[in-house]
Amino acid sequence: MSNYLHIFIFAGVLILTKLFLRFKIPMGVSSFAIGVLITLNGFNLLQDPVFNFLAQVGITSLFLFAGLEVELQDIIKNKVYFFKYSIKYILTLLFFSLVFFYVFEAVYLDSLLFTLGIFTPSAGFILNSLDNIDVENDKTEYWIKSKAITKEIIGIIIFFIVMQSQSLSLFFSSSIYVILLALFVPFMYKIYISFIMPYAKDSQVPFLIMLALVCGVLSKSFGAYYLTGAFITGLGGVFFLNDLAVDGHESFFKSLGSIVALFLPFYFLIAGSSINIGLFSYQSVLVAFVLALVFVPVRMKMLSLGFKLFDIADEKNKKQIAVALLPTLVFGLIICQTLLERDNIKPFIVYALLTYTFITTLTPSFISFFRKKL
Repeated sequence: MSNYLHIFIFAGVLILTKLFLRFKIPMGVSSFAIGVLITLNGFNLLQDPVFNFLAQVGITSLFLFAGLEVELQDIIKNKVYFFKYSIKYILTLLFFSLVFFYVFEAVYLDSLLFTLGIFTPSAGFILNSLDNIDVENDKTEYWIKSKAITKEIIGIIIFFIVMQSQSLSLFFSSSIYVILLALFVPFMYKIYISFIMPYAKDSQVPFLIMLALVCGVLSKSFGAYYLTGAFITGLGGVFFLNDLAVDGHESFFKSLGSIVALFLPFYFLIAGSSINIGLFSYQSVLVAFVLALVFVPVRMKMLSLGFKLFDIADEKNKKQIAVALLPTLVFGLIICQTLLERDNIKPFIVYALLTYTFITTLTPSFISFFRKKL
């Protein structure tokens, strides 16, 4: 691929996608569409090392961001609520995975992955897109963050277990790796803060991006996808935030968010390039709309019920929180790619999940857009 084409695609992803933000279309969706269009025109981005590297930086930065947003003190403070909420969510996943197991006649573990794709909000993507949905107040934003991160943590754990379930030896070795990684990350933070940071001004965010990329690539090599290592990197960084954010947490997260916004679209670009349009069918679209008609109300009702039981949020904020938690873009894409690789569920069903993913991701933006027009 020529350098001119690289520049053209690079500019398109970074600039053209921002034009679509005017219509409340997230950059992830428009970047994915650009990837599809480029592939239809005969260009293979999947073999391009430049864009693949940018995509790796993008996805690891996103899960780093999500991990750093975990507020452990608040989780501990509201531990009873979050424990009950987590149990309810896990039972919901197990129940609907049984439903999909019988409906799609699929392997149970693949049905469980499919259920994760239906229910798991993409926390990092949601947190990085809050400005596009006009969050009403800080309390609403807090519960959007808390619930998105709680569900994504559960999703990551279940995803890891499923991916390592091929054999006990694989599960054991991968679990040892995760434990070692969890010990390695704080060690690296301590070394950086003590011996590098004092002599390398404003290097905190680049260091975090680099560490998340390294840990993400390592976790990918163990079959756990990039998200495991990158999220552990962010989670480990929570304990060192006061040392890292010397100019304040708000400025630190704003700088990190800018990096995520710069590189993440390239992950969606590559994801779009991997899609085989020929596998789309009217069945996929029909199943997708059935899934959306059933599970969008189910997900919103479940969240509203949770608030009613534990009296956490004001009535007027419940709907906005529920709508904000609908996007499943990142986790949905990862699940779809995984299911296609495992090849145990019919392709038209996987592409139905992909279509459902875009429906749920666009819903908050469209609601916000039309609310302003009315």
